[in-house]
This record gives sequence, C-alpha cells and structure tokens, in this order.
Amino acid sequence: MRLENSMIQFWNITRLKERIRACEITERETFGYLLVWLVIFPVLGAFGTPDTTSPTIWVWTTVYWVIFGIGLYFAYRENGGANGKDFTTKFLSIGFVEAIRFLPLTLLGLVLTLALNFMFYPGIMSGATAYTITPFEILIMGAVSVAYIWRVIVHVGDVK
Repeated sequence: MRLENSMIQFWNITRLKERIRACEITERETFGYLLVWLVIFPVLGAFGTPDTTSPTIWVWTTVYWVIFGIGLYFAYRENGGANGKDFTTKFLSIGFVEAIRFLPLTLLGLVLTLALNFMFYPGIMSGATAYTITPFEILIMGAVSVAYIWRVIVHVGDVK
C-alpha cells in the first residue's frame, strides 16, 4: 500500500478532498483521525505547562476557545449546516491534514514568541519566575490559530 493511498492523509489535502467528495472516507478512518486528535492535544499540552495562577493563561484559553468555537460554527455552516453531510468526517480529517501543514508556521510562531519573551521577560527564560503565557504568545499563536481555522473552513466548503 502506497503512502498516498494510506488510511490517514498526512499532507495531501487535494487527495483528501477527492476522497471526501467520492465518499471514500470510512468510519474507521474517521475514528483514526479522532484518535490522533485525542492523542496529540494532551501530549502537546504537556510541554511547557504554564503557571495556571496567571491571568494570561485564562485570557489565552478564552481566546483559543472563542477562535475555535467560531471557526467550528462557520465550518459547520460552510458544510451546509443542518442540511450538510459528513461534517465530522470532513472537519476531523481536513483539520488533521491542515494541522500537519501548519506545523512549520506554528514552530516559527513559537520561536518568535521565545525570542520576544527572552527580550522582554528575561525572568521567565532564566527560570527565575514561573512560566506564564505572555501577551506575545496570545497575539502570535492567536493569529496562527485564526489562519489555521480559516483554512479548515475553506477546505470544508470545497467538499460540500
């Protein structure tokens, strides 16, 4: 079995959209995408766990959920809303491929955030103070999140 015909697409959004249009995504594959999401998010969340007493962690959490809540709503509408078909399959599979494709931008955002934190918050970088989410992270990673969810919405709309 060749990689492009594998159960889960990792990069090729065009091939994934072709398979969605042809109704070739099985329940097993949908489960695979869901399983990957359920494994990836907790693992990524374990890195650099911030100080939860800081108000900025709650600001970031709110911003994150607002971005993804609104994005989910618009993706649902773009799929046809209540008259749409296979929204969960589309959202999970397209979201996964876009997440892989957004990794370089996400890493660039994290490097930029670290550089800004080093310049403006030296106590965090030296370990003298507890790590917390900074305004730079909220702005940069918020922008990356908006770009990501926008691309998911566009691709979901392409396969309705």
